[in-house]
Amino acid sequence: MESQMEKENCQAEAWTAGMMFQITRVKGEEEWIETDDDCAQFCRCLGSDEFEFVQINRYLSDSVFYTISHGTVCLQDYFMEQIDSILKSYGYQNLNYGTYGINVEPIPDSQLIAEVVFETYFKEFEEERRYSGYVIAEKRIKEIINME
Repeated sequence: MESQMEKENCQAEAWTAGMMFQITRVKGEEEWIETDDDCAQFCRCLGSDEFEFVQINRYLSDSVFYTISHGTVCLQDYFMEQIDSILKSYGYQNLNYGTYGINVEPIPDSQLIAEVVFETYFKEFEEERRYSGYVIAEKRIKEIINME
């Protein structure tokens, strides 16, 4: 079983340039937008604080394999302390929650908050199937976002 650190190390590696597909929007009832091209992460808004995400995860063990994380993040399901801790791990240190102050950062929008929650808890959304190649995992992403 891979650790969070191994997952983060995998995300930090550069993807082979020819392996990524570039799509910014997919037409439909709710539009999918590509939010991270390093891992083919797509998002669509389901409500003001609810978002659906999908992404490819790359693992290194005895061999390289890929998985898909796919799920819905509803911000109301998380305590403010959890969200604050996650945002701080992404570098937000002096968040503005409606107060004025020196060196205060504006709080990110709901989509960005949901994205960092999804990335933090990606294992909870991970499908069981492993893919031997990026192109095969990419095909699954395309199925989910109705590109095929």
